[in-house]
Amino acid sequence: MDDKKLQLDELLVKHKVQPFGMGYIDCIVMKENLSAFLADLDDIGIDVTGVSMWCHCTDENITAHGCPHGGAYSPSRYHDGYFSEMYHMEFKNEIDSSADVLAYVFSECESDEFYVPCVQPGLWLDVPDDWRNTEYIVPAEEEKDETMKVVKKAKSNEKEINNMVLLVSICSFIVNAFLITVFPLPSFAHPGFWACGIICGVLGLRMKVRHADEELARGKKIREFVKMFFLGLAVYFGVAALLAFTLIPIIYIISC
Repeated sequence: MDDKKLQLDELLVKHKVQPFGMGYIDCIVMKENLSAFLADLDDIGIDVTGVSMWCHCTDENITAHGCPHGGAYSPSRYHDGYFSEMYHMEFKNEIDSSADVLAYVFSECESDEFYVPCVQPGLWLDVPDDWRNTEYIVPAEEEKDETMKVVKKAKSNEKEINNMVLLVSICSFIVNAFLITVFPLPSFAHPGFWACGIICGVLGLRMKVRHADEELARGKKIREFVKMFFLGLAVYFGVAALLAFTLIPIIYIISC
């Protein structure tokens, strides 16, 4: 067997690179491992001829970025979740050096209209067509079904939280509208306004903790509370604006 192929297979394991398929195209590598992997490829004399992009679908990315964004599916061997191919993003094939790969992955691809922060590169390596890698995974149907259950569960959780924020905002606005008639102060000065943010923050955090697969760190709990707090205030203003533009004209017409 070719020594260079053996070296390449060792590099795939070393840098946790996962090819999609049996050959050496779409070798998916995490961005934090890309520079070191490219340096080792240069050392053994293997060039990169193209770069595809893959959505890395994990519980965290589902919540943060709305994954999955791509098509073809491949369970991850080394990391959580799975990868789906961003076939609608540009395929980079004008590559003269490793520097071109790095420039595309860390800068140029961000101008693509379909770019999302969850994407990871898949490298096309210039090797003989008959080479077969040792890292190929055939996606088992039960693994795929389990992963899709995780996706659906995360989206369901987000929907539940969004419904809670909307309900709290509407109730808070109604309470605040009553308080304003009794105590004519600016809306933001009434307790109902701030109570909306606090209630959304507390309930949102409790729901996040309940649905989480592991204990959330203190810093993440604080970030989640702050995010839900301001989301509650933002939705409150949205509800207020919507009701103002619909109810006030109706009341005015009726009173006339």
